[in-house]
Amino acid sequence: MGEKPLRVLACGDVEGKITALFNRVNAIQRKSGEFDVLLCAGDFFGTSPEAAAEWETYQSGAKKAPIHTYILGAASQDTVKYFPSSDGCELAENIIYLGRRGIFTGASGLQIAYVSGREAQQDPAPAHCFTSKDLTALVTPLMSNSKFKGVDILLTSQWPRGVWQYGNNPASTACLKNIDNSSIKPNKNIFCLSFREIDIKFCGVSSIANLAEKLKPRYHFAALEGAYYERLPYRNHVVLQENAQHVSRFIALAAVNNPGKKKYLYAFNIVPMKNMDPAELVKQPQDVTESPYRKALKEGRKETLPPSAAADELVGVNVPLRVEQQEEPPSQFFFDLGQKKKPQQQRQQHFCSEQQHGAGRKRQSDREAAGQPKQPRRPPQPTGPCWFCLASPEVEKHLVISIGTHCYMAVAKGCLTPDHVLLLPIGHYQSVVDLPSDVVEELEKYKSAVRKYHESRGQRCVLFERSYRSLHLQLQVVPVPMDQCSTEDIKEAFMVQAQEQQMELMEIPEHTDLKQIAPPGTPYFYVELDTGEKLFYRIKKNFPLQFGREVLASEAVLNIPTRSDWRECKYSKDEEEALTKRHTSKYLHFYCLSKTSDMDEDGLPIVGSGVDLTKVPAIQQRRIVAFLNQFLVHTVRFLNRFSTVCEEKLATISLRIQQIETTLSILEAKAVSHLPFVIALKLSSIPGLEDVTVDGLAQRPSAETNGPAAEPGSGPSPPAEGGPRQQQESPEEQTAKAVAANVMTIAKDPRYARYLKMVQVGVPIMAIKTKMILEGLDPSLLDSPDAPVPDFGKKAVAEQDDDNSGSESSFSD
Repeated sequence: MGEKPLRVLACGDVEGKITALFNRVNAIQRKSGEFDVLLCAGDFFGTSPEAAAEWETYQSGAKKAPIHTYILGAASQDTVKYFPSSDGCELAENIIYLGRRGIFTGASGLQIAYVSGREAQQDPAPAHCFTSKDLTALVTPLMSNSKFKGVDILLTSQWPRGVWQYGNNPASTACLKNIDNSSIKPNKNIFCLSFREIDIKFCGVSSIANLAEKLKPRYHFAALEGAYYERLPYRNHVVLQENAQHVSRFIALAAVNNPGKKKYLYAFNIVPMKNMDPAELVKQPQDVTESPYRKALKEGRKETLPPSAAADELVGVNVPLRVEQQEEPPSQFFFDLGQKKKPQQQRQQHFCSEQQHGAGRKRQSDREAAGQPKQPRRPPQPTGPCWFCLASPEVEKHLVISIGTHCYMAVAKGCLTPDHVLLLPIGHYQSVVDLPSDVVEELEKYKSAVRKYHESRGQRCVLFERSYRSLHLQLQVVPVPMDQCSTEDIKEAFMVQAQEQQMELMEIPEHTDLKQIAPPGTPYFYVELDTGEKLFYRIKKNFPLQFGREVLASEAVLNIPTRSDWRECKYSKDEEEALTKRHTSKYLHFYCLSKTSDMDEDGLPIVGSGVDLTKVPAIQQRRIVAFLNQFLVHTVRFLNRFSTVCEEKLATISLRIQQIETTLSILEAKAVSHLPFVIALKLSSIPGLEDVTVDGLAQRPSAETNGPAAEPGSGPSPPAEGGPRQQQESPEEQTAKAVAANVMTIAKDPRYARYLKMVQVGVPIMAIKTKMILEGLDPSLLDSPDAPVPDFGKKAVAEQDDDNSGSESSFSD
């Protein structure tokens, strides 16, 4: 609209150093031009006699402020004397006290909301403190206006609690006086001030956070903590659920002329909200994050306010703010180390803070204050077998590369490339939006370690998650060579293939929290590129399960389209173990999962799980014994079964070997018996050797005879003539001779005849006897070939008797 922006200076605690401040302002204006206004947060007056004397020179008119200066009220009891009343007034020329709380609107339309002092901790509140009624009186008129969008500037002395959530943490640098910076190890939870260190978890007050959430200031300035901190801008709406709104920026400023030379002046240009183009007002910068207050205040309200509390009463209530979620116990293999509630604790009632006549509900915080231990919350348990829970027997532990406190890294089954890995939570969580803060924090460390490693190798990491038909979170990490394609090429490949599948893949801001877009249980597909760009698709139906792999395997990215399906890319177990060992050695120098304080003597991080084993409760002895019992029983049963099966297999193999040896011996004997005939045949085929014979061939004994062969021409000698006349034989003798003539001998029995032939051709007798035993025959009968077959004579006589009796019976009549 062509509106000229206002030039504004903001300052932290002045603490009576008024001349030093204005000298610095004059220097800035000489260099950069005139500013319209100076806003001072925190304590403007000092407590020393020198500060009081310096103020007298301005109050008397001896000195004059070079710019319109607006200050907040007293932040300590010692400086209350400088303010004649709680209402705003001009204390000296160009130095205006805004008042206890209120809205200041300038001629340009710039709206400045302000709250002086600290939060009251007692009733009645001291003069330098504000109460919940002050905040309610400030917010109610604004919230009652349906056209209210927010204020331009918010001035408070105290910080809002939890302002660093989802954003950049205050820098943790050594800034104590007379302390060498190199001797102090940084700690992410400590924020160094000029003369002391404070824990950021407990810095600030929740009532100011609640106020900032309601007023939605474009700029929020605070002081009192002696530090400079400019947070990343945060949005005031929920992405994809609410209309876009302007962003807010929080800036905390240090004290004037502080020893650490921290920044205490902040210059910026601003066009009043009412004069801005709405489209320009709601533009979102690239580094915008989620609101740091919404989630924490929602949790605090559930615990503190009674159910009947009205929405407008939320403003100004001292809501306890949870900066981090309740710590969860580390998951262990096979055993649940979570503490079980005692019966009294299970039956204990939770009461609310407002108890009337002894009735009501006791707050959780009251129970904790009474010294009762807080029960750790366990991660959700799988309803059936899970391939990715480390405590599950189905997990393939040979694929695990590294195990942290809450997460672990593993080689992807059927990996797209050899560097394709998975990041997974140890507990059973279905998606990223289900993860608690401590698991998210460790997952981010894993992601950072993987990115650093692949950047050192000239690769960019692409991370994607499919929360659809998946029971356990699997964050896929696939590196892509930088010289093969750019980040824009990868992004375009996802967009193009999504359009081909008729899917609307949307780009979301870099610091967007997925929990604001996809509530737990919502199916979605999510991609994170190396530049921080994120792509999101809310799955409706018929989503291709291999979509992420198909895009990365396409010709536009990795150009390996045949590996888009993991089932076609399986490795053997030995190859998978080799991949795991290679990854373990590769990532070793990039693991930063240990706490910052876990350093060796050279200042390098100690690589490990990060679990303090001294704080892990002991496993119950009964459970150990039960586990060992079960292990031993199953092991013994397995060994017994294994030995039985081995014995059966060995016996079968031994019998088979004997059969093979016997068959080989028979074949060898047959081959030897036919050798002379083969030699003779070969000799006859050679010219000139047709008449050569091999000795022994013509006189080969007959294998069919049972005795010496008869001489040619010989026959039975006739009975001598005139010999004595043979006696008449009786019928019994004739019958016996007839039976003897029909006796079946060993040599005539076809079962034994073939073995006798083997003996005659030279087959080893032991091999023949072994063969006979296997077929159920008596090998000792080979020694007497002319003996009758056992039981044959009796059978023949019985048959003859049957014939005789039959003939007699036929003629008996």
